[in-house]
Amino acid sequence: MIKSYNPPPRWQWVWMSIPVVLVLLVMALSARAQQGSQGNTTIFSGAQMTLFGNHNFLTGGAGTQPGIIGTVRSSPAGVLSFAATATGYTGANDANHVDGYVRKQGAGSFVFPTGDNGHYGPFAAAADGTTGAYFFTNPSTAVTSNLGGGNYAALPAGAPFSTSAKDATLSVVSTQEYWDIDGTNNTTITLTWSTLSAIGTLTSNDLSKLTIVGWNGTQWVAIASAVDVTSVLGGTSNLTAGSITTTGVLTPNAYTAYTFGATAALAPFACSSLAYQVAATGGGAPSTLYSFNVATGVRTVIKQDLGRLINGIGYNTVDNLIWGFDGAAREVVRIDATGAITGFTIPNLPERGFNVGDVLNGGYLFLYNTDLATYYVVDINPARPSTYLQLVDPTIGYVLDAAPYGTTITPTLTISDWAYNPSTGNFYGLTAATDATPFRITTLNPVTGVATVGTDAVSGGTIGTETSGFGASFVDNSGNLFVFGNQSGKFFKVNLSSRVATLVSTSSPSGNNDGASCNLANLLPPTPFACVSKTYQVAVPTGQTFSSLYEFDVNTGSRNTLATLTRTINAIGYSTVDNYIWGFDNNLNQVVRIDANGSILGYTIPNLPNLNFINGDVMTGGYLFLYTSGGTRYYVVDINPAHTSTYLQLVDPTTGFTVDNTPFGTAITAYTISDWAYDPVTNKFYGLTNTTATDPFKIVTLDPLTGTTTLAAAGVSGGGIRQEISAFGATYIDNTGNLFVYANTLDVFFRINIATNVATQLSVTGVPLAGNDGASCPLINLITPPTPFSCTSTAYQVAIPNGQTTSTLYGFNVGTGTRTTVAALNRAINAIGYSPTDNLIWGYDNAAHRVVRIDGTGTVTAFNITNLPTNVNYVVGDVMNGGYLFLLNGNRYYVVDIDPSRTGTYLDLVESADNSTVDATPFGTTITNYSLSDWAYNPATNRFYALTDPGNASSFKVVTMNPANGSTTLSTGTVSGGGIQTETSAYGAAFVDASGALFVYANTLDRFFRVDLATNVATILGTTGTPLGGNDGASCTTATLVAQPDLAPIIYALPATQYGTTNFTVVVDVYDLLPTASTGLITVYVSKDPLVNLSFDGAATLVGGRIVQNSIWTLNNSNPDSYIFTTTQSIAGQGRQSIGLTGVLTPGNTQGTLTISTTIVGGSGGEVRIDNNSDADKIDYFKK
Repeated sequence: MIKSYNPPPRWQWVWMSIPVVLVLLVMALSARAQQGSQGNTTIFSGAQMTLFGNHNFLTGGAGTQPGIIGTVRSSPAGVLSFAATATGYTGANDANHVDGYVRKQGAGSFVFPTGDNGHYGPFAAAADGTTGAYFFTNPSTAVTSNLGGGNYAALPAGAPFSTSAKDATLSVVSTQEYWDIDGTNNTTITLTWSTLSAIGTLTSNDLSKLTIVGWNGTQWVAIASAVDVTSVLGGTSNLTAGSITTTGVLTPNAYTAYTFGATAALAPFACSSLAYQVAATGGGAPSTLYSFNVATGVRTVIKQDLGRLINGIGYNTVDNLIWGFDGAAREVVRIDATGAITGFTIPNLPERGFNVGDVLNGGYLFLYNTDLATYYVVDINPARPSTYLQLVDPTIGYVLDAAPYGTTITPTLTISDWAYNPSTGNFYGLTAATDATPFRITTLNPVTGVATVGTDAVSGGTIGTETSGFGASFVDNSGNLFVFGNQSGKFFKVNLSSRVATLVSTSSPSGNNDGASCNLANLLPPTPFACVSKTYQVAVPTGQTFSSLYEFDVNTGSRNTLATLTRTINAIGYSTVDNYIWGFDNNLNQVVRIDANGSILGYTIPNLPNLNFINGDVMTGGYLFLYTSGGTRYYVVDINPAHTSTYLQLVDPTTGFTVDNTPFGTAITAYTISDWAYDPVTNKFYGLTNTTATDPFKIVTLDPLTGTTTLAAAGVSGGGIRQEISAFGATYIDNTGNLFVYANTLDVFFRINIATNVATQLSVTGVPLAGNDGASCPLINLITPPTPFSCTSTAYQVAIPNGQTTSTLYGFNVGTGTRTTVAALNRAINAIGYSPTDNLIWGYDNAAHRVVRIDGTGTVTAFNITNLPTNVNYVVGDVMNGGYLFLLNGNRYYVVDIDPSRTGTYLDLVESADNSTVDATPFGTTITNYSLSDWAYNPATNRFYALTDPGNASSFKVVTMNPANGSTTLSTGTVSGGGIQTETSAYGAAFVDASGALFVYANTLDRFFRVDLATNVATILGTTGTPLGGNDGASCTTATLVAQPDLAPIIYALPATQYGTTNFTVVVDVYDLLPTASTGLITVYVSKDPLVNLSFDGAATLVGGRIVQNSIWTLNNSNPDSYIFTTTQSIAGQGRQSIGLTGVLTPGNTQGTLTISTTIVGGSGGEVRIDNNSDADKIDYFKK
């Protein structure tokens, strides 16, 4: 650096310059031949010559000679100054330049015509007063020759500058040349090179490594700079000639000397499952760089002290380096995997901090600060030298930004970080817990500045307990957003579609932190699927843009959402090689791999055409077969990583799966199908033509190795499959060789026997799915039989509990009212009946308009019944022996065949009179319209029975229906007894058991009653404790619902032989012969006789030597023929209660035999058997 030299006032300078000019002229005349060494014109120490116009080095002028102008380099140096009016020069080259110091007055870009030792080495700057000289010598010695003879001492002050003293970001510093550039005004600096600069050697022929370096007093340091596409000297910059310019302005005096350097080989990060974080302890302390295993929360220090406080970082997939911002230095920084940092000053980037940052794929760093109205974009891809390390405008194609700099963001966002998702092209963040609208997903369209803040908060995984911001955000290849809670140290995974957060792991809380990760990798390890009897389906739900991944049970239609995806996926198949699902993203033209959590990896396959693939499945060995409906070629992608030479490439199945060649794909006959499925047993693909195809409902078979196809001669029929009007979007094959298809419009799964072309309806899912495709493991049986009920004394009831909208299935002991919950169902079900054919309960879902089957675990399967009216509600139903569900509404009932062994009529409406015939219009059978809420079938009489509801002219009467013709009878009398007529609502559940009795549940009374159909007498049974609405009942008709007592008497009259007037006793033992205790009133008759006078002592406990319980019995002696005894005391099962009487027999003058009998009134104590209710004993008597 030269010492500052201030010329005297102009009049003094002119006075001083006269002898200088005279001297110069003398020297020119005497030493013209020495211009190569001494110069034609020399400016001595401390002197300055000013040129006020443009200079021509070839002709000289303005007091100079042609050729080299020399200035004394030692302090105080001589200076050739270009006035503000001198805007340029001509003729500068190796033989014509300034060998020494040049100054430029006035601001404006200017190339300084400096050189040394016959080598032209210009530089450029733009600030007023910038002064500089070129030294064509090794900076480590800093010795150059003096035009006047000899060598200068090391120059400038502070020299020499060891090229081995350099910061870690540099691999080497030039030993060819350097510049001394001075000035106090900020400017960009441009250095030029020529062949002698040996830039190829310096950079190992990699111009991207070239950088300007400056001596900071102790070592050479890299200065942010970029190679000029077009050199300031003209021509394209290359290894032999060109120029490089600092990317930002600086004060020239900041460095003692300048030269070229090559950046050290940067250690790139690996695009892996690791995330990265910079964090500081606060108080201005420098950041530490960490790597994170998000799955475990384990944090590893990469570099403890970065020497800077860094924020706003993002992972650049262009160079696999992390870029961010140093708010103190106001520099964009680049960080490699060792923590080495290079800083770059970005022109026009505001001098402020940025705590939000990420890199858009392609190499654009987006910087933002919480609640700021503007974000800024820096081009960090050196492949774009015209905009590299400069602000660009994303709204107009990332051209150089212009004032006012930055892009307006609307609305502003209260976020601490954001992450870029290449699948959607948007940035995502999460508002802080302290924001007015906390825990909302924010979305930024980077090319418009339009931002949105979600209306609903993210919930789940304890994220709602966070109390601060989320300083680090990441998006991985699956499209999930990961956020780091500053105060808790918790990592959450946020599904952008469902807004559900999952706590992934917990690490150390961190402030002043920011995060970055490679968005082309998954942050969580993939989870394979299990090869189980489930099918998988991708579909786009109504109102959504992207697919959801569902798990289905084709047996029941039950659907479980596994994940809301961030892509629109189709053409999926299950790979038994890795147990992942593979498919295609038609939007991004990528093959995708999906794991069991919905995590997605996308792969671009060379030469795979951009077609709308909707047919896909995976062949054994790991080959994904893709086909577009109606296409003439199918394409095969090797997805088995063990095939290293063909993995993720198109292969040709006709040549042993070698790499495919043009024309790519394999020819096939065009068919209109929406999916196909691979059978590893036959090594064939199968699909079903759509309903709009030329040959609808026909099975297509493909030989994958040849492309040969066959079309079934006959169409598939049965199970109502012909009711489908659209397509079969999902197709599966299991290890039994059956083909399964999902009918898009019907929302029904069908099983198809490929040999017979017969379809069987399996289930209905509940919501038709568009844009769907299916996959399943072909090594498993998809059919799992339902769990049957046991034919026991348990009655079953569906009812909707208070406050609920769907039914619960209960098991009841109707005798006691004890209720057990079997399962909470996912539907509102009514009109149920118990089928003894399969020991399952069948009924109807009036909301979905589907017949349903319920198994012993409460699993519900729905079925679509063709021609069954869906504009009415069915609340009355039961199953007739043989497997026929009878459903009643008003004055018509309908019969559905529910026995799968009858393939011709299964799940069809059948005729009531002839169950083997499919019903025809008008569908159903007419019946007299009674107000009924349920009916029950009795196989012993082959009739249905019901009790009419209260509140109408026929209330409390038994209706009997003949299922063969629909004829009905109504009992003449009403059912009474047990308080049954106090019911005010309905009898929602009806059952018949093996005893032939009718059981009903009174909705309002919350009681079960047993109705004797022969006598129309009702007996009250148990109460449940909670009245149940929307209920219906079913039970196995061959079981006994209420275990009833059986009472039988034994009478003893003693002594058995009597002479004359004799005292004697009568004891009646009332036995309960069964284990069930009696309930209710027991009435016992004991016969009277004129010869006998019996008396009853209510306190007696022993009569005739036998134990009695007279205290529990009440005597009614008003009947002339019998003593009537009653009790409400229960007789224990297989126990007894006894009555004792004492009396006198007065035979007079007669003799003979006397019979004393006893009878238990039928129904006493709840018994139903009455053929053992009497007994008698005799006494032989003689006159005295």
